[in-house]
Amino acid sequence: MLSVMDSQLLGILAFALTFVAIVGIGGAIMLARANVRRKALGRLAEPGDAAEQPTSTGGKFLDVVSKIGLAAKSDDASPALRKKLACAGYYKQSAPAMLIGAKLILLMVGLVSLPILLIWTNLAIHIAILLSLTVATLLSMIPNMMLSARRKSRSAEIRRYLPNAVDLLDVCVSAGLGLAAAWNMVAEEMSHVSSIFGDEMALTNLEVHLGLPRAVAMKNLSERTGVEEIATLSAVLVQSEKFGTNIASALRTFATSMRQDRSASSEEIAEQMAVRLLFPMVMFIFPAMFIVVVGPAGMILVKMMQSG
Repeated sequence: MLSVMDSQLLGILAFALTFVAIVGIGGAIMLARANVRRKALGRLAEPGDAAEQPTSTGGKFLDVVSKIGLAAKSDDASPALRKKLACAGYYKQSAPAMLIGAKLILLMVGLVSLPILLIWTNLAIHIAILLSLTVATLLSMIPNMMLSARRKSRSAEIRRYLPNAVDLLDVCVSAGLGLAAAWNMVAEEMSHVSSIFGDEMALTNLEVHLGLPRAVAMKNLSERTGVEEIATLSAVLVQSEKFGTNIASALRTFATSMRQDRSASSEEIAEQMAVRLLFPMVMFIFPAMFIVVVGPAGMILVKMMQSG
């Protein structure tokens, strides 16, 4: 049996824990609402750069990288660079500055290796300078390599899901929907499968709603993704709307041709597989087989020669 004092202490402890829990939950809700309000006010104040404001340590670091890039370049980024960044999924105004800043930071990191090589090694000064320049050059190439890899990855994912999107467009148009409504519905459905492709389709639909001609919006989609099949799809849709032909039939024909091209590409890759397997077979499989087959006979021959 608990005494009266123990029961009072338990009551006070329960009250304190309840109070702390209520205060903690209320504080978390207030902080969350304040964070949402702050982000909304930031978007209203600076609509174009609200997403670029740093909200964490990583965001502050990216801000520093962007400032270094802005200080290094004297004029605006070239259209070719912006096109490459768009193909990789970087649409922010500060994306070129971040790329240049990252390259400069990695270049400086490579150059810092020069005094380290001179202090901690006994290399000649010309060899140390050559190694430092080599390291700096290789490090400065890392952002371009990552950008190229991201571009290829995005293009491959979009090319993979494009036939499915065309089939869904065919189904929606055949059911009586207009091309704009069908495109919007397919973009929403594709976002559950591939967020990259779904976002690109949604962006194209937004451009059309803002007054841009569909042909221009589809051309922008082809340039952003770097997928040639989307340019062909754009031509098919524009010609169908221009001449009044059946869009569903055109989409069905286009999807069939895409699948045939994919099948032909798969067959070509399968035919090249024998040539690609030649190098690993010669380097790894044949030596192991040679050791297993000839090894025992060689050991017996060595013993016979030693005994004789």
